[in-house]
Amino acid sequence: MLMGELGAQATPAIFYLDDNGRLQQHQGAPRPEALGLIMGPR
Repeated sequence: MLMGELGAQATPAIFYLDDNGRLQQHQGAPRPEALGLIMGPR
């Protein structure tokens, strides 16, 4: 139900805060170059 309420239509669905503190969503398996943006620096 939560996934539906948040608009997720694929798995995995990753929710994260961007550099400005805004909630972002990425649906499906992220490409390697997108992981740095989603997970942040190591």
